[in-house]
Amino acid sequence: MKKFFRAGTRLFLLLAALLALTVGWTAIPRSDEGIRAVADAFVLPEQWDLIQDQVVPPSLICWEFSTSCPAVRRLWESKQPLPFAELLRIVESSGYEINHVETPFLKDYSDVCGNICSIDANFSGDKNYTITIYYEGHQNLDVPRISLSVNVG
Repeated sequence: MKKFFRAGTRLFLLLAALLALTVGWTAIPRSDEGIRAVADAFVLPEQWDLIQDQVVPPSLICWEFSTSCPAVRRLWESKQPLPFAELLRIVESSGYEINHVETPFLKDYSDVCGNICSIDANFSGDKNYTITIYYEGHQNLDVPRISLSVNVG
């Protein structure tokens, strides 16, 4: 019985130590400079106001089990719509490689996106990044919005 109790105590202490090390390791701050730099390359004209800027920093758990961090989410709005061709130019000048463009009901890229248009892109730097840009036009909202999402992977 004593051997069983000692083995159980040792196992408990070992598990507690592993848990403490894991929690401590995930609490160590890690740099989000790489993903911020990729997001910072996307620059809209001055009339677009940044209304949301969310950065999810990297952590050990996300590296192992998830693709949701590190991540950057930004949202802009403006009273002046942006022609879709201009948005494409901005995306290309950001250094992003465009993979897919979705423009429902848009006859010409010189038009303004009335509903929701999207751009999927990649950026290869210190890591491979996936970029998604949504342009929600004036038909859905009082003011147009552009959102940027950057993830590793």
